Amino acid sequence: MRSKIYYFGTYNIINGKHKRRCSTSAIVKMNYMLYALNQAGFDVELISSSYIVEKKWCFDKGAKIKLNDHNSLNLSPSFGYKTILGKHLSVIFTSIFFFFKLLKIRKCDTLIVYHGNWFSNPILLAKKIKRFQLIVEVEEIYTYAFKRPIKGLKKELKFIMSANKYIFVNDLICDIFNLNKDKSIVCYGPYIMNTEDVEQIKFKDDKIHVAYSGSFNKVKGGVYNTIEAARYLSDDYVMHILGFGEKSDEEEVKLLIKRVNQNSKCKVIFEGEKNQLEYYSFMKGCTLGLNPQIWGDHMLYAYPSKLLVYLSLGLNIVTSPLKTLKVSSVNTYFNYYEEESPQSLAKAIANAKIWPEEELIFAGKKLNEIFVKDLFNLVNSK
Repeated sequence: MRSKIYYFGTYNIINGKHKRRCSTSAIVKMNYMLYALNQAGFDVELISSSYIVEKKWCFDKGAKIKLNDHNSLNLSPSFGYKTILGKHLSVIFTSIFFFFKLLKIRKCDTLIVYHGNWFSNPILLAKKIKRFQLIVEVEEIYTYAFKRPIKGLKKELKFIMSANKYIFVNDLICDIFNLNKDKSIVCYGPYIMNTEDVEQIKFKDDKIHVAYSGSFNKVKGGVYNTIEAARYLSDDYVMHILGFGEKSDEEEVKLLIKRVNQNSKCKVIFEGEKNQLEYYSFMKGCTLGLNPQIWGDHMLYAYPSKLLVYLSLGLNIVTSPLKTLKVSSVNTYFNYYEEESPQSLAKAIANAKIWPEEELIFAGKKLNEIFVKDLFNLVNSK
């Protein structure tokens, strides 16, 4: 009996009919995982748990969509809502659909799950009933990364411990939780980006364009330090702020940009959230990608995979000195700043070592070759 590979997460197609719960960074990583699985010789059926987040009445019956010759997507049916109760009912409705889809997975098949908390119970129940091989892709320990109530850690770890095998986002998580190293591999992020059809944006000035992309969340992001760093940069630089967040966070970011631009030689431009193709096009036109994470032990349980997006697009990188980065195999290509301050970040930007674009892209390709082999062995190992 030929086994199948299923991949589960919150996924949506570009320009989908309705706005669904998903994250651009997660979709970028999932797209890379699909690519790596195909390179390893597997066809994949992707099951999406993404539900509609439009606050109006609308309905999508879902569909099975052919993404390419090797991958298909099962998009869950879902409906929009106007009330909190409606939102909960929408989530339950979508959960019922993907749970019954999970029950079609056979014992000889493999389910790879992009780790998330809200859908862990349906997966645990389906695994108990069907006894398929479960590989959990651990992107971060969310209880720590988002500083959530510690009571949620027990549930999160229960789900992770239920896996047969693991794909970890950094080199430390396995040791921290004393998990089986022989049943795990590491993937920092998307090592290769398909940008052949992407037209690089052309800036018509002679300035060095620096980009922050990511969350406006105060717990995770250093977007505020990034904007303040513009005060300490010369007019040789232009800083772009790309990202997403709650409406209140976005307004605070825009207000800070306005204040800084009043007396800064380096101008800061708010770019907002872009779709995947727009993002690739824009970032390929920049020289430096920034990762000013707020320092703390919570980052032992994560790895900013956007750094691999930067690397695979040929961008040089300035980042906070996270331990997970310093022990990783791409540490050589990172420029670190020394203190958690705008002045230190600006100094690192001004003094950054600039690697040739070709060398950065080649480094990603070598990592991809290693990961594809590791992935093939992980899926097929007893």
